[in-house]
Amino acid sequence: MKKITLIGFSSALLLVGCATTNPVVVEQPIDTYSSFDSSKSIVMKPAFLECLKYNYVCGNLGFEWNEKDPNNSYVLVSIDDSHELAKWHGISGVSFNIDGDIIALKPLSSGSNIGTDKHRTVTSKLFVTPLSVIERIRKSNNTKVQIDAINAAFDYEFENANYKYTERFLSKINQAKSIQ
Repeated sequence: MKKITLIGFSSALLLVGCATTNPVVVEQPIDTYSSFDSSKSIVMKPAFLECLKYNYVCGNLGFEWNEKDPNNSYVLVSIDDSHELAKWHGISGVSFNIDGDIIALKPLSSGSNIGTDKHRTVTSKLFVTPLSVIERIRKSNNTKVQIDAINAAFDYEFENANYKYTERFLSKINQAKSIQ
């Protein structure tokens, strides 16, 4: 179940790009159910942190929660590079700076997924973190994200829309937990 869900989650990332409308503003959580054991997952498709205009690199975050692992959240992190000389092919880590407290997330695997087309390269990697970290982000005054890649580190600021995106994800989880 987890492999199927996470593969679908990773595939959804390839549909996200800097040239599209920003889904962080409108994205709603999606309920999915395993055909194997009927366990419930809540998925927020990847959405933009922002695009760094000086080098055309966009950072994206997506979230997933599963009722079989209720105290953790999966975080899909990606770099979408539309520059013709894209060279950030490998994400090695991601950290949140939540009101000055830096938290590094644990990767689920050592490799990165890389997708390319004529206009861009998208590199993604899946991480896991306690759900309490996502809750701290929602309550924070200032959250920053650093995505570490080969030969570079990209820093992004959470904006109002990112906090609302996180709030929708957590609200849906709370609804699911209250039904159990």
